[in-house]
Formats: sequence, structure tokens, C-alpha cells
Amino acid sequence: MIFKIECPVEERYDLVVCGGGPAGFSAAISAARNGVRVALVEQMGYLGGTATVNGVNVFSWGYHDGTRLVTGGMFMEIYNELLSRDALIPHWHYGWEPFDMEAYKLLLDEKVKEAGVDVYLESSVVSVAMEEKRITHIMLNTIKGAIALEAKQFIDATGDGHLAMLAGVPFEIGRESDGAIQPYTMMFFVGGVDFDVIKNYNRRGMWKTEDNRTYVNGNGFREFIEKANADGLDFIPKKTIGSMYNIPWLPGVCGINFGRVFADRTLDPRRLFDDTAIGRKQVQEGVEILKKYIPGFENCYLLETSPKIGRRESRRIKGLYTMTSEDVRVQRQFDDVIAQACYQIDIHNPTDSGSTIVRVPEGSHYDIPFRSLVPCNCDNLLVAGRCISATHEALAAVRVQHICMAMGQAAGTAAAMCVESGIKPSELDVTALKSLLTEQGAILE
Repeated sequence: MIFKIECPVEERYDLVVCGGGPAGFSAAISAARNGVRVALVEQMGYLGGTATVNGVNVFSWGYHDGTRLVTGGMFMEIYNELLSRDALIPHWHYGWEPFDMEAYKLLLDEKVKEAGVDVYLESSVVSVAMEEKRITHIMLNTIKGAIALEAKQFIDATGDGHLAMLAGVPFEIGRESDGAIQPYTMMFFVGGVDFDVIKNYNRRGMWKTEDNRTYVNGNGFREFIEKANADGLDFIPKKTIGSMYNIPWLPGVCGINFGRVFADRTLDPRRLFDDTAIGRKQVQEGVEILKKYIPGFENCYLLETSPKIGRRESRRIKGLYTMTSEDVRVQRQFDDVIAQACYQIDIHNPTDSGSTIVRVPEGSHYDIPFRSLVPCNCDNLLVAGRCISATHEALAAVRVQHICMAMGQAAGTAAAMCVESGIKPSELDVTALKSLLTEQGAILE
């Protein structure tokens, strides 16, 4: 049986952005600042995506190539604003800088309101209406009921390519050899940690800021995990802790990235429940390992798990150009560059406990081309974030927060230009787009 639902057109906009994570809020704010009427649709009760929904409240390195900034614009605006509020501990080009999630949520609330964006919270896209190759309306499931939004342009920043999929854009999932996707991870937070003990291990290091504030961001601890595994604690198929970091304004509180759920590529919500449940079980064993085996954690206790398990990849749309691992490996430059970065290819292996890392040489960067944000088969849609047109390997480099913000800023600015000129994204003058992005603080060369 096929259900048909009729619903009213709630509002008409120039642009609707679906997804309120790093790419989505950056796209919405940028477009609104460029003079168009914007709606932002988010399924959770707050913005931030990876940073707030998945508990990854650290900015990775890769926005600085060791000699200069390579990512600016919206990312540096957010970064500097958090810094001014004492909500971020900076270590510049070394990265892995923790920030206050609650301050981050509040900042995003302020930014979208200042820009004049209409935000639809707790709202999910369920269908689209098309005329030829254009989306005319999207239907949302909201607390109010089913409503429709009409717009001239749309941006998919859902991370999962959900809007693009509904619009009939072709996509791929997983690595080319077998379709397997990178594993999920359930981030969690513990209290009662003695950082004076942990910092002496000096793994990734104890760092000191210019104002003499210290924090720890450590990883590894393989010997402790091996001892725990030998004693029978081996539910987690990962032999190291990905990262642990203290949050200086919360004494004794530590964020932990320690877990690996070999994920289901079908995106079946029932399997997602199973994967999430496994993630929570891994957290319970992870806390037990921390308490029993790693000095400084003897008195730790679980504070919370993230609201949603973290997905590193799902759908990748087919665009006018597909970024490849070769583009990253050779630091390829593109005429239609809309963002640059130097974060590594960082693949958490889909079927075992290992990882594949390909680093970008210091003092170099690679470009992200505008064509990778322009999908096939839809004339008024752009994508930004981890659902852009890229291979499994290339996505593993461009999926981190600061790069997603840069892509979102580019997509939002491009969409505003398309509204103003009445053209398709594929017809956009990319030279003009690059000029406007540069005026807005983006670093493109």
C-alpha cells in the first residue's frame, strides 16, 4: 500500500537548507547574509550536528598546514567567537581543540537569528515535489504535522544525502571493493578523572596555551587495552583509544572516542537501532577498562553518551565531479576551488580494528571543487558536507567539521547567487563565486 498525504504550503522561501550541522548552518547563515530568504530544517532540537548531536566537541587539525591558515571564513568566525567567550581551548595548527558544547549551541542560535534564518526544529524531510529536474516543494514531518515548504533553491546538508536521494540524484555507499562503510562510534563523557596523572603519559600530549592553561589530548594506550583484552574485556573491536581530552571548564570531565561499531550499509532504521545498542554496550565496557586499567581513571564514572551514534559516512551523491583519493594525495588544485584543506585521509577500516592514514605534507593543501557540490539530475540543488560527490577514500579526508563549514559557506553563497540571477548552480560563474567567498573571509589560494 502506498500512502498519499496532502499538506498545506506553510511558507515560500528563496532557499531551503536541510540539515543543521556544520555544513547546514554555515550554508543558511551565508545565504541569508547574501540577501535571500532562508529556511533551515533540522531534525534535532538544536543545531550543531557532529559537534552537539554526536558529541565530537573538538576541532580537528587540518585548517592550518603548519605554516598558514588554509581554511577561513565561517569556520574562523565560529572559532574566534568561541575563543572570545572562553569556550574554546586553542592550540592553533596542532588542532584537537575542545570547546564547550552548550556555548556552541547558544552561539549558533544567535548566529541564525542575527542572519534572519527561519529555523524549523524537530522537523524531517519525508518527500519532495518535482517539476522536470527541479524541486518545487519539500514535505516535512513536524510537531505541528505535515507541512510543505516551497523554494527556488535547495541545499542538502543532511550528511546522509537524504534530500538528494528523494530528488532522484544517483548516489553511492561504501568503498568500491565491497560497499562496506566506515564504522560508527558512540562518543561518551566521564567524570572523576585525575588529569594530573594522565598528562604525565604525554601521548598526544599535555599542551599549554598562551594564558598558561593546560589540557590533555591523548590517544593510544595500547598496552592497557591489550591487558584488558587478555583479561576478557574484548567486546570493543578496537585496540587503542582514538582520543581522550579534558574540558578545562569542567574539572575532572573527559570526552572519550573509544569504540567501533561495524555499521550496516543499508541504512535500515532497525539495523541502526542494533548498531546504536552495540555502541552503548561498548561504552559500558570502555568505562570498565578505563577504571580498571588506565591510571587517572580509577574513580571515573559515566556521565552521558552522545544523543546519536556518530556516522562517518553513508550516501555520497554523484556530482559533476567526484573527488578522489588521488586529488588528496597529490594536493590537486582546481580552477573552481571553493574550499581548501589539509586534513589527512583518515579511514577507520570497515571490517577490522585498524585504520588507514595518508597524511598531507606540511605546508601543502588540496582543493575542493565547486563541481563536487553540484549533483547530477537536479537543477536547483546543491550539497555540502559529508554527502558531497567523493569516493570512499576522499570522503575520509573532507568529512571533518571545519571543512564542512567551508563547503556550507560556499553552497549557501552559490545558492544566493543563483536565486539572484535565476540560474542553475551548474550555470554559475564560479569566478564570481570565488571572489565573493574571498570577500567573506574564505581562503582559496
